[in-house]
Amino acid sequence: MSTTTLSPPPESTAITPSTRRFQRKREELIDAAIDLLNREGVRGMTLAAVAARVGLLPTGISYYFKRKEDLAAACFTRTLEELRGMAEQAAQEPTRRDRATRFWDLFVSARRQIMMGARPDMAMLEHSRVMGSPHADLIFKGVVDLFRSMQALFLDADPAPTGRRRRGGVRGFILLSQALWAIAWLYRYDPEDTERAGRWADDILAGGLAAPGRSIEVGRPLDLAALKPVAGEPARDAFFEAATAVINEHGYHGASVDKIAARANATKGAFYHHHEAKDDVVVECFRRTLSVFRRSQNAATASCPDGWSRLCSATEALIRYDRSEHGPLLKMSSISGLPQCMRTGLVGEWLRVADRFAAIISDGIVDGSIRPVDPSIAAEMLLGIIHSAPDLHALVPELAPAEAYSRYARLFLLGLFREVAAE
Repeated sequence: MSTTTLSPPPESTAITPSTRRFQRKREELIDAAIDLLNREGVRGMTLAAVAARVGLLPTGISYYFKRKEDLAAACFTRTLEELRGMAEQAAQEPTRRDRATRFWDLFVSARRQIMMGARPDMAMLEHSRVMGSPHADLIFKGVVDLFRSMQALFLDADPAPTGRRRRGGVRGFILLSQALWAIAWLYRYDPEDTERAGRWADDILAGGLAAPGRSIEVGRPLDLAALKPVAGEPARDAFFEAATAVINEHGYHGASVDKIAARANATKGAFYHHHEAKDDVVVECFRRTLSVFRRSQNAATASCPDGWSRLCSATEALIRYDRSEHGPLLKMSSISGLPQCMRTGLVGEWLRVADRFAAIISDGIVDGSIRPVDPSIAAEMLLGIIHSAPDLHALVPELAPAEAYSRYARLFLLGLFREVAAE
């Protein structure tokens, strides 16, 4: 950390009680907005609801934020700055392993404080997908700056060769995406148990899941066409595929019938001819993706001899499927933006998919192909890898899509630091 002493601000820019009050109220608005944004998404967060949380009239917010999009952007920007601050603190540690562990400890500690109500929550960055220009450009710049800080944790001070810098970028992306994904599963632990859960996750990040002597093992690749949900009427299926892509890009609230119909090259009237309501289509999109997960797990279990090879085979197939003509898979983080009446049942189905992966991992621990880990935490982290794989190219463009599994999933499954000595 820098020890530079800052000079007092000039008298004309000194902080006055009125500016302190302004900043306090502004932060209160961001706190309230983040809570609503995480529950309802950007589209569902209203200025009236935020104002009510802090005791303002809706018109009073305009003194602090002119538009709802300005407030949402402030939520995302603050979270990006907080995460970057953790990365900068972690960068003070002497080794790559120490730096990664330090960042993870800082993040888990922050989540624990949030769960205890001791500090404000962070915005779920998934919701920033719906932001338009100029806010989207500002947020993406913040994401890139954060990613560069994460990448630096895995690089030494000397200029790194291109290959090592790329691997540092992939490792940084894994660590960051796992932190963001952990928001979705850490909440299931009591605050006093988050430290233990964090230690297990850190151990999995460092050492992977493979038992000593095991490498990535994928036998005959699973047939992606066989993983696809049973085809129905072509026109109906076209709307499901279009809706999946639109929800991934714009979230539940931003996925209008107009956008879905346009993506399917159809009219709004054609949509309603085949489907009664948007929500029916959204629920079916989630269930179709869950079906692909279950089919991959079943196919890997039927064709592979042990837990480790089943895990490798299913993971490889799901990442390939998402990028194939059969994809994409629906981003399951979109569940957070659904109305509660739709969310509950889908969350239960998603947890059963996670439990199925945990069972495969448990079987692998018993048969000796997977090293001893917490199966439930390992399963959640694996789902995070599958979920975030499509975003890798945006931040590590030099990594060809075909390498997503061999480089990205391999590093997670074998451990971020298993191959460091050879670099």
